[in-house]
Amino acid sequence: MLRLYLARHGRTVWNQEGRNQGQGDSPLDAVGALQSQCLAEHLASLGLTDIYSSDLGRCLQTAATLGALTNLQPKVDTRLRERDYGEWEGITADDAERTHPGEWKAYRQDPSLHSPPGGESGIEVFMRASHFLFDLLDAHREGSIAIVAHGGVIAAMCAALLHGTPKTAACIRVPNCSVTEIEIDDNGRRRLVRFNDVEHLEAVPSEAAGLG
Repeated sequence: MLRLYLARHGRTVWNQEGRNQGQGDSPLDAVGALQSQCLAEHLASLGLTDIYSSDLGRCLQTAATLGALTNLQPKVDTRLRERDYGEWEGITADDAERTHPGEWKAYRQDPSLHSPPGGESGIEVFMRASHFLFDLLDAHREGSIAIVAHGGVIAAMCAALLHGTPKTAACIRVPNCSVTEIEIDDNGRRRLVRFNDVEHLEAVPSEAAGLG
């Protein structure tokens, strides 16, 4: 049996400010650091055999906290990066709508097909997340693996693992430091054990919504 734990990074300064992050970077804030510690303590109790992480700083910070408790070195993979939001990185949704009204309208109607100016479409994110999963499942037939990534990429992985589409991924929102657990048996059948679980964060102030 292979168990995958898909975990989003802790809250960042830009999450708190409501700014799109994408492949830009913003450090964890105080709440995010506490979330990461709670997440790490929870996942460390589950007998992890591997940790994979996006190469962006907010995920590396979160994964490092987990690695310190498990004595596992996170394996960095650039395919786990958040969606590239192009010209919309570092700005709010209101700013994006004001500066690019046509592109914003198209994006809101179908984020799987349309991309921000200079950024990625949801289909492109879905494809690279799927390529990562293909290689992961080829390399691991059993074990318990934590994957520390971003909201958009986790949504894409959930959709891919459960035989959904990029449009499925566009419907999924992922809270900071939540855990989605999926089991894969020897025949390749998948079971969603829990989705967006944040019970381990009960002692942490509420996280703010954010893209990436």
